[in-house]
Amino acid sequence: MNNEGYEVLRLVSHGDSCHVGSDLVTGTMLFSWVKFHPQIPKEQLFTWIATLFAMVEAYHKSGAKAYNFISPLSIVVTEKEELRLLDLEVPSSRPQRTRMERRSFKEQFYPGEEKFYPDHDSDYYSLGMTILYLLASLQPEKTLSKKEEIYLKHLISQCQKFKFTQRKSLKVVFKERSPKPSKSRAVLVILVVIVVSVLGVKTFAGSGQKETVKEQAPAKKPKEKVTEKAVTNEAVEEEIRLRFHTGMLYLSELQNYRKAGEVFGELFSFYEPAKYYEDIATFLSGEKSIPPKEMEEILELALTNYPPEEELSFDDTLIRTWARLDTPTSRKRLIEVAESATTRSEELLLNLAGAYAREEEKERALECLDELFETSQEALPLEAYRHRAVLLRECEDAREAIDLLTKACELFPQNAELPSLLVKYVGEDEGRSEQVLQIASDQVSNLPALLKDSEFKKVMKENGIKEEGGKLCYED
Repeated sequence: MNNEGYEVLRLVSHGDSCHVGSDLVTGTMLFSWVKFHPQIPKEQLFTWIATLFAMVEAYHKSGAKAYNFISPLSIVVTEKEELRLLDLEVPSSRPQRTRMERRSFKEQFYPGEEKFYPDHDSDYYSLGMTILYLLASLQPEKTLSKKEEIYLKHLISQCQKFKFTQRKSLKVVFKERSPKPSKSRAVLVILVVIVVSVLGVKTFAGSGQKETVKEQAPAKKPKEKVTEKAVTNEAVEEEIRLRFHTGMLYLSELQNYRKAGEVFGELFSFYEPAKYYEDIATFLSGEKSIPPKEMEEILELALTNYPPEEELSFDDTLIRTWARLDTPTSRKRLIEVAESATTRSEELLLNLAGAYAREEEKERALECLDELFETSQEALPLEAYRHRAVLLRECEDAREAIDLLTKACELFPQNAELPSLLVKYVGEDEGRSEQVLQIASDQVSNLPALLKDSEFKKVMKENGIKEEGGKLCYED
């Protein structure tokens, strides 16, 4: 993992106001950092969460309507493992903004269209989903206590529901505190104070308040029992929902199918439709062989039983699974869902092009790949070049196919398939010519191992080319 330079926000608070500037730091995007640091000290986890709330609160004090893009791709982990918010207004942040604007990513960290509006509440929703991402991606070195787990679940739930004033559950979770808290508990108490302040709730701490509550306990006993029971029931419901969120995060965005299968498998006894998602995860991981017809039915059942409040995008996972199935029915469904998508990701366009090509709709397949090459802001995979070149050739645009393969050979100098295809296409157009011989020689010069590649040797033979004295020449 390489550290890079990022322009981040410098937030300087003055009472109820905040000045926003810019700093240049060396670090790593949080999205990448967690992949290389699966474990984290519990104290650091709570410190990070408290820092995130504090930064968002400070940014709002500046008078800005909303930061609007809070996610693991807008948070930088510095070399000192401190968190900073990316400055999204500078040109250098454009790659991160482009990735965040993809629907497959955006729908996991931002409110749905019917709820989305760029204000402070939407920032807290995104912050809640980012905390959920941290909990799903990181394993604290010390296990979270039950109170800590319940607190974090309620915190995330309140952020997701756009409710920042009703935090009565905090009093139940933290009404008993040790006189000498451990380091992790001390950090958690700091986090509670920050969050309660941010969300507009009165702080609750101090021996005097505790004594008062204790003295009044007999008169309020029935009400307290009801409150604790309600919180317990709510916690169970939220745990089921948050586990489903976590499973979908592993399944759709992180593509950790083994972990997704474990999460949905544990959830099955509480929420029966989780079985469909477990089957999808195990199918994609290759751990379970499911007949195509049965898998098609499972996908339809998963769609039918998708929780209405669940706002994570499932389209890319569906398309990925249908592409793996590769049956006439699955290709039809893939095309239906992909063509109705409002945002077409790189993966979606590649899978859609593949489905059209296998359905013998080559012009439509080529249109998808043309769109991919025109709109992509990142380096495309080798398969995209190979597939587009083949389609161009089949659609009788030989010149463009050859130009594309020439460029691809430069981008992927260690690949043997592309030079073979290039020499084949040029040979079909030019016949026995110096141009074919020169292109073949140039490719061998760049990659000597081609002379041992079976496909390249086959193409040489088809064009009457042989190797003699370390050079290529035509056979007599």
